[in-house]
Amino acid sequence: MTQNNEGPAAARWFKLDSSRKTVLDRARKCAEVTIPSLLPPEGKTENDQLLTPFQSVGARTINNLASKLILALYPPNSPYFRLDVSDMVLARIAEESGDSGLPSKIRQQLAQIEGQIIKYHEAKSDRVVLFEACRLLITTGNVLIFQDPSNYKLRYFRLDQYCVRRAPDGEPIEIIVREFLYPEELPRGFAAADDKPV
Repeated sequence: MTQNNEGPAAARWFKLDSSRKTVLDRARKCAEVTIPSLLPPEGKTENDQLLTPFQSVGARTINNLASKLILALYPPNSPYFRLDVSDMVLARIAEESGDSGLPSKIRQQLAQIEGQIIKYHEAKSDRVVLFEACRLLITTGNVLIFQDPSNYKLRYFRLDQYCVRRAPDGEPIEIIVREFLYPEELPRGFAAADDKPV
């Protein structure tokens, strides 16, 4: 697959990418002694042979910690967030409607919505993406999670796949993601039929 390194986005990528070489090297060393496939050496593809650590302590530790994080953040079959209305608002609603049982009905409806949202997220398999993101976060110290606005699917990007520039308060100002795609994966009209993969 050929790379197209022309254009303002590519120039910006290489400028931001060059300033984080030390961080990437340190993250690759951490991955090398735990799970090398989490952040492979520069230039390696999925077809290349990776160095195999001759112990499993690091890999077992990463997987165990990631599992515990996922269970703590997203416990199975129980709500990990709550929809609620303040008591003042419920009192005002009950007073205006004249129905003293209305607040409990509202809370029941909110609990049903919570259950529907949790079922929806379980059906989308977000837990798998979040588990991989936790493994990357533990091993390399960084990961980018993206939610597609069209279908709300989650994706994760390794440290070598994105660059971020942040404001002093930590808010991201600029995020550039680098992906290798075939032209047929792009939206219609995005690339000409005779273009090479980018």
